[in-house]
Order: sequence, then structure tokens, then C-alpha cells
Amino acid sequence: MSTKPSGARTQSSRSHAAHGTPRPPSHGTRSGVQAPRPYRQARRKRAVAQQMRRVESALAGLPGHLWVNPATRALGRVTGSGWHTSKLLSILLLAGAVYGLGMVHTQDAWFVYAEDVTFVNLVHLQAGDLYAAGQVEGMNIFWLQPQALRRNLLQNNWIEDVRIQVGLPASVMVEVQEMKPVALWVTNNQTYWLASNGATLPVVGEADPSLPQVIDSLMEARDITVQDRLAIDPQVLKSALALVEALPELEGKVRYNRTVGLNFPLPKPPVWVYWGDGFHMDEKLVNLAALRDMLRTSETPAQIADIRLVDRPYVR
Repeated sequence: MSTKPSGARTQSSRSHAAHGTPRPPSHGTRSGVQAPRPYRQARRKRAVAQQMRRVESALAGLPGHLWVNPATRALGRVTGSGWHTSKLLSILLLAGAVYGLGMVHTQDAWFVYAEDVTFVNLVHLQAGDLYAAGQVEGMNIFWLQPQALRRNLLQNNWIEDVRIQVGLPASVMVEVQEMKPVALWVTNNQTYWLASNGATLPVVGEADPSLPQVIDSLMEARDITVQDRLAIDPQVLKSALALVEALPELEGKVRYNRTVGLNFPLPKPPVWVYWGDGFHMDEKLVNLAALRDMLRTSETPAQIADIRLVDRPYVR
């Protein structure tokens, strides 16, 4: 468990989250701007009150008599009053415990804020967004549960895995394993990176030109089964990637619309192909090869090769 020096933190020690263009994997990205101090104090008071109620409930269930070391009892008999010695030691221990609890529940250094959380290996994701999703703002370090933080972060469909290290007095390092983009979704409003599961992220900066492109002006390939986030239909993406691999002449680009599904132009012979949905890939590739052979020998050129129906492909 990593640690950092204890003590009160100053305003100059707080760092801001990085925003902007995609970057190589980071060695450590702080996650944002600190909240105003009155806001922090109010949140901390509420958290302390809740935690102290839990402590009081736990103490209420303890036995009524404290255990006293036999050596302490012997010392008490020598001094003439074992009862007063044990009580004194109990009071000192209780005072020390109360003082320690007060320290860790009142001093700012023991509470987690944006500048205390470092995200490692970020490429496309933003540290500030992940910090907000983690829901650890103003939490005492002793009450922070790494597994709960991990579950919160894994709700992001662009994250494949998370590892968390917690240090004192309030240090959290989050190692993120992101999904890798497999394609680009090109729409009228925005271009998105696509993960293999259909998850999307808006492209910031320059997109990798070597990635396959699904050109879908009206975003009609959107996964309608997902309501809380934007995603492309995984079957459409899977089929588009298979087409790009099977037909190098596509130069990595396929189109999509709701009427004809996946579609694309072929140069030799020149024809526009209506591919349809992402099912029956092998059968459709066989039909496409047969139609292209027929068009090469035909004296009548065709404009469209429709292979959406596996048992009834045709040209016109």
C-alpha cells in the first residue's frame, strides 16, 4: 500500500485534471479541481456524524467490563488500589482512542478529494469523469472501500479492468485498463471511437486513420436496447469489421442506414451493394462473389446488387 507524507495540505499542493487531446498512457493523472473549503467542511461534518453514529452503535454492544492485564492488577495491589489503577489505564486508553478518532475524522489530510486520486494508463478516458463516477468525494480514507470504487468504475463500458491501491493519510491510485478502439463511427454530428462491445467515446483531436469506419450520418445503427448511454449495435459493428477484412477494396469504409442496412460501393465491376443486417455472413459472401462474376461477363451494367435476402439475391 503506497503512502504519502501526512499533515495539512495547502492550496498550492492541489493539482487539476488534464483535458484535451488523446495522449499516450499516463503515468498518473490527478482528477480535478478541489471543491471550496466550506463545501468540504459541510460534507465532512455529515460524513463524520454518520460514521460516529455507527461507532456508538458498535460500542453499545460491547461487554460492560474491560479486561485488565494481570500485571496491571499486581501493580495495583502494590500501590494499594487495583481498582483505581485499572480505571486510570482505561481512561487513558479511552482518551487516546477518542483523540485518535478526532484526528482522523476532523483533519482535512484524512479525507479524499480530487487531488488525492491518481488515475494511471488513461488514453481516451478523462480523469475528472472517472473521479465523479467513483463517488469518493469527501470520504474518510478509513471508510473508503476499494471494491465499491472498483464496481462504480466498471460501470463504464469503456473500462475493461481496474486495480486500486490505497495509502495514508489519503492517497488513492487507480490503474485503469481501457478498451481499445476497433473502429470509428462517423455521423453528421460527431465521430466516435468504438470498442468491440459497441461502447462509444467522442473523438478528441485526430482520429487514427487506419481504423475502419462505419459511416452512418443519422446514427441509425444505434443500439436501441441501451437507454442510458450511446452505443452502436454490436452486430452491425461485428459485420462491418468482417466486411472490411474480407473485402480490401472497401478501403476500410462501410455505410449504414435503416432502409438497406450495411451498404457499400465496389469498384470492379462498379456496383453498389445492399448488404443488409449482420447475419448470414458466409452465405452473403458466397452470393456476392457469384453476382460479381455474373456482372463481369454481362453486357448490361448493373447499379445495385441486393443480397439482403440470402435465398433471393439479385441485381438491377
